[in-house]
Amino acid sequence: MPKKRIGLLLTGLFIVAAAAVWLFVLGPGKRGKAARNGDANILLITLDTTRPDRLGAYGYGKAVTPHIDEISRGGVLFQNAYAPVPITFPSHASMFTGTYPLFHKVRNNGTYVLVPQAETLAEVLKAAGYATAAFVSSFTLDSRFGLDQGFDVYDDRMDDASKLKNLESERRASGTFAAFKAWLEENSGRKFFGWVHFYDPHFPYDPPEPVRSDGRLADPYDGEIAYVDIHIGEILNLLRKKGIFEKTLIILAGDHGEAFGEHGEYGHTIFGYEENIRVPLVFYAASAFPQGLSVPDPANLIDLMPTILDYAELRIPGFVQGQSLLPAIGGGKIPARSFYVESLFAHEVLGCAPLAGVIDKNHKYLRLPRPEIYDLEADPAERDNLYSPADVRAREMESALAACESRFGSSDFSSLRKISPEEKKRLESLGYLASGPGFPSKKSEADPKDRVEFWNRSQEARRLVAANRYGEAEPLLLSLYHDDPRFGAVLEDIAEIYFKQNRPAALTAFFDAAVNRDPENATLRLLYAMYLVRFDLPGRAVGILEGADESIDVRDREMFYFVLGNAYGRMMNYQEAAEALRKALEIEPDNYEAARLLGFTLMQLGRYSDALGMLGRAERGLPDNPRLLEDKAMAHANLKEFGLARKYFEKVLTIAPAARIYANYALTFAAEGDYAKARAWMSKVLSARDLDEELKRECLQFLRTWPDNPE
Repeated sequence: MPKKRIGLLLTGLFIVAAAAVWLFVLGPGKRGKAARNGDANILLITLDTTRPDRLGAYGYGKAVTPHIDEISRGGVLFQNAYAPVPITFPSHASMFTGTYPLFHKVRNNGTYVLVPQAETLAEVLKAAGYATAAFVSSFTLDSRFGLDQGFDVYDDRMDDASKLKNLESERRASGTFAAFKAWLEENSGRKFFGWVHFYDPHFPYDPPEPVRSDGRLADPYDGEIAYVDIHIGEILNLLRKKGIFEKTLIILAGDHGEAFGEHGEYGHTIFGYEENIRVPLVFYAASAFPQGLSVPDPANLIDLMPTILDYAELRIPGFVQGQSLLPAIGGGKIPARSFYVESLFAHEVLGCAPLAGVIDKNHKYLRLPRPEIYDLEADPAERDNLYSPADVRAREMESALAACESRFGSSDFSSLRKISPEEKKRLESLGYLASGPGFPSKKSEADPKDRVEFWNRSQEARRLVAANRYGEAEPLLLSLYHDDPRFGAVLEDIAEIYFKQNRPAALTAFFDAAVNRDPENATLRLLYAMYLVRFDLPGRAVGILEGADESIDVRDREMFYFVLGNAYGRMMNYQEAAEALRKALEIEPDNYEAARLLGFTLMQLGRYSDALGMLGRAERGLPDNPRLLEDKAMAHANLKEFGLARKYFEKVLTIAPAARIYANYALTFAAEGDYAKARAWMSKVLSARDLDEELKRECLQFLRTWPDNPE
């Protein structure tokens, strides 16, 4: 993704510098024992990419977050809460299992699955009688990756149902709130566990109205957070309207932070500094918890599961590595402990050494080719690296990290729960039947600090492509490709430029050379084939994809079968097209475009009833798609269901009138012997703007053969 404009970056840096002291507006608050309540509802709201020092409750004067601040004033705020990893999916996996990535083995977005053997918070609560529902706003938390375990409802629909989901698919807070509201309208009388995930503060920062025009919100990142806050207010009002606000435990938790260049990074995935892993964390329970309490003791997202289960008077599974925060919520102290930190993003995406670290007694140690140690109390901005191999603290911190890895990294999920045949089939369809690799080698690799400049250049290239500045983007992208031929984002942007400029020869020349250079790279082959199909070169696309299905990774398998099915369909090889599209739908049942194409394919095979079933499935997500409506009309007509056929022809004619559709509509009247209406509608074809010579000849032929005055 592209970087922000320089002016906005400077604004972000200024704000960070002003807030680096981590001020907190809440005082010691009202202390008292935190009561448990096994009958209360539980609502977890996760705030993606939200820095605590950009919220009013954490002392940020420019924030417009009245509803988050309201919950914080009425509840318990943790000043020093940490994510174990600065990446959305593994961070949420830690929340829902109460374990570090070392244990649950989810290390990055898109390429890992939380295996069914893992027992999740939702599964425990469901078994205890809670209605469970989740509403997520990013493809990174899609059900295919395993976080749907234990949820009766897992709503992972994105904003545009006509597009295939990918790592950039998301849903605005308004859509996520609407989905939660619709569910709560039907379920507010039941004891429930709900999870609402808001993704908006993620880059690119582009807040909608009314916050876009709010003069108080000059920084669009602040605007995105303010937009989320509006919908948190809607949730609170909905709970009050339903009369359940007072009997609902509400938790607000960030999943990771966001960097604005403090240590060279713009974003959050590469490093383990405070701006990446410090998160907001607030607990609110009207009559059970103290009000306005600010807790300075460190907490971790792995503490969410045991805290919630403790509050609900349920057994905490023995594998959980976090601890209940109820003693601290009641005003007590949390025993001192070390926190583990990691990020494999730079290792897996940029070819760097993996990052691992530990926070222990106000010091942070980051194990890298050039190690780092910071005194977080004296140096909260982490400017003064204290690491020295001869220093005793370095040896102590290295030992503390080794102890964390030994203690938290010995999981065997197969011993926790046997997976069902259906779960095994699902994992096999994804091409993933293991819990993921262990921690990778730490030797002979670049330090991420040496690659962050490359990363930033790639984001600048993406910004240029998004702005249609192709002449500037192309040489930068080719330079980046020269530096790192396997970096996927650069390859995607190069392909997009050639497609937008209608340069198929440039595309094939570049990607033929790239495939010859790296023939085992299945992701490269898939990207090439995707654009070959878009250039209407399906035969070449099929040839490029041959043999790649065995090595394609989990996040690309749906796209692999979709592209393959599309290519076979364009070649009129409909049997193979249907098989490939079915495989895509097995992975993602909500791939409405695949369902539409499969319906069309089944029509070409003469299977009209089957086609209607698949087109009806697609219609749930694409109700106004003209091609889908036309295909449904044609399928009904071929089954001689002319009344239904005309219904769909009439609907598509109101959306996208075309000569071909007028002609087929006329033919339905002729098929029933109503030649007067058939002639009237066929005459519209002859005056249509998009009429071509071939269709004109066919229409005139029909008009000559139809009787003038049928009996």
